[in-house]
Amino acid sequence: LPALYARTQSRQSGGRLVIDWCDWWGRGGTQAERPGKLVKFFYAPVETFFEEAFRTWADGTTVISQALYERVLALGVKPESTRILKQGCDLEAAFVRDRVEARRRLGLLESQPIAITVGALMAADATLFFDSLRILFQKNPLCRVFMIGKHGARIPDDLKQSGQLTETGFVPEEILQDYISACDVAVIPMADTLASRARWPSRTNLFLAAGRAVVISRVGDLPKLLDREQAALVVGCDPAQFALGCLRLFQDKSLRTHIEDSACRVANQFLAWSEIVNELETFYLQVIGDKVL
Repeated sequence: LPALYARTQSRQSGGRLVIDWCDWWGRGGTQAERPGKLVKFFYAPVETFFEEAFRTWADGTTVISQALYERVLALGVKPESTRILKQGCDLEAAFVRDRVEARRRLGLLESQPIAITVGALMAADATLFFDSLRILFQKNPLCRVFMIGKHGARIPDDLKQSGQLTETGFVPEEILQDYISACDVAVIPMADTLASRARWPSRTNLFLAAGRAVVISRVGDLPKLLDREQAALVVGCDPAQFALGCLRLFQDKSLRTHIEDSACRVANQFLAWSEIVNELETFYLQVIGDKVL
C-alpha cells in the first residue's frame, strides 16, 4: 500500500513502480501447504487478493520463475514490462574449506558418507525427503544425514531412532560453512507441487558457490539449468530415485568431482550477482525510459 501511494504521488515527476514476485502463495501455492484449514478459510482470500490485484498497476515486473512469468501474463501484465530475475550466488561470502579439516572440526569420520539439507521443508517436500531416507539408510547403514537450521518438519520416530539422522537446529555461519564443506552430497528435495514449480530453491545457491554436489528434484527452473550444465544430479520426484542419487554420489568420486567443478562454473558464469544486477539495472533503465547503454 505505501508503494502504491508513492507511485500515485510521484507520477507527475516521472516515478515508476517495479514489483517483484518470488513465490506462488495463493491459489494452490505455498499457502495451501500451511497448516490450519479453518484459519486459512478466512485469510486466504485476503492474501490472494493482495498477491494478484495490483500486478497491472506496476510499470515493471520481475518474477523468479517461468511459472510466475506465465501467471503474471495471465493477469494482464504486458510481456515487454516483465523479466525473469534469477537468484544469484554470493561468491564473495562463499569459500570452500578442506573437507577433511571441516570434518575434523565437526567430529565426523573422514571416510563416512555424509549428506546435508539446510533450511525449512514444506510438508510435501519433507515427506519426499523422509521416504527417501528410509531407502538410503537401508542401502547404506554407514551414511549420516544432517538437517541444519529450522526445518519446521516433524521427523518420523523410526528415522529419529535410526542413529543416522541428526538435527542440528540453528547453527552459526562458521559451523554452517563447515557442514557444507564436510558433506559429500547436499540434498534439495522438492515435491512436484505448484509452490515448488514456481519458486527458486535459494539454498541451492549456497552449495553451488561452495562447489558441492547437489541432488535435486526435477521441478522448476533451476534444475533445468543444473541438468544442462551437469552441475547437479537431477532426479525425479520419487523417493527411490532420490536415495539412489545420493548413493551414486557417495560411491562415484569421479562423478562427484565433475559435478562439484561444474557447480563452481555455474555459480561464476550464470548466477554471479554482478551479472544479475547488471541485467536488473538495464531493466530499470528501460522501465524509466532512459536510453540503455
